[in-house]
Amino acid sequence: MPEGAQSDWSIYRRLLGYLRGREWLFLVALVGYLLAALAEGVFAQTIGSVVDAFQPPAGAEANPIPRWYWLPDVFQQFGLPSIWTFPLLIFVAAVVRAAGAVSGEYVLSRVSFQVIHTVRCQLFERMLHLPSSFYSESRQGDLSNRLTDTTSRLRDTVTDVNKIVIQDGVKLLVLVLLMVSINAVLTAVFLVLAPLIALVVRYASRRFRRISRRIQASMGEVTQVGHEIVHAFKIVRTYGGELLERNRFRSASETNRRQQLKLVATKALSAQVIQVVVAIALALLVGALLFPEISAGMTAGELVTYVGYAALLAIPTKRLSDVVSSLQAG
Repeated sequence: MPEGAQSDWSIYRRLLGYLRGREWLFLVALVGYLLAALAEGVFAQTIGSVVDAFQPPAGAEANPIPRWYWLPDVFQQFGLPSIWTFPLLIFVAAVVRAAGAVSGEYVLSRVSFQVIHTVRCQLFERMLHLPSSFYSESRQGDLSNRLTDTTSRLRDTVTDVNKIVIQDGVKLLVLVLLMVSINAVLTAVFLVLAPLIALVVRYASRRFRRISRRIQASMGEVTQVGHEIVHAFKIVRTYGGELLERNRFRSASETNRRQQLKLVATKALSAQVIQVVVAIALALLVGALLFPEISAGMTAGELVTYVGYAALLAIPTKRLSDVVSSLQAG
């Protein structure tokens, strides 16, 4: 398959291939991030229960049946008064979220750095056994760049991409499921613009891929020119090549600067477009809440919690869209 035709998933799948033998660590990180995401959901539910405590639903029973998806209701069945239940839930949610996030990030970073160590050693081992013709036909700057800049980019890719895909992917899934548990129809209205987000990410992915290839090529040229002036400075001075080398280096560095700016601009623009799309979806959601047919049966606390879930979706959505640039850079 041509390099330009490779999908983001195929690139990520290649990275996941290095996780063989470390799947259990990957699972530990997944559980940690899952607990952190659920803790955020419980925190929002607790705030909703506080709202219901101040404004009980009309016709509410003295001992209502606990909602299976609402953890504060379950805790209140133990007989603890609300004055203790709500603060305790907020504290426990904060502790669980912190523990889950820390354990997930540490374990995932351990796996990521081990993957980079494996890739770097495999690359060096392969270079040791390449034929002399390969080195004769290749520029030393490109080869050095693969062991330095490209490997460094891969390190950032594995660490950042795995963290964002798992942490924010789990958070996004948990939030959507919690929204569905409260009101499935309203969630369908909110997700109607999801295909538009997918189109923006697809366009940004293609552009990131093109720009990243140009950045790597320009860095190879910068390294090559620097290598020549360091190791062959006598030849350059003997034949008066200072002006030529200066122009070559300036041109390569300028190309790298322009491509880096294009990458940053594309990343910022795509992220903000997605934020606008999420804001439009949130506006549709608030408008839909005004229809009694849709919001019927929801308490004030559920409504506040639901809007909170929808607002929290913006952060993982943005980070998951940003991960495309890191994936293509690596």
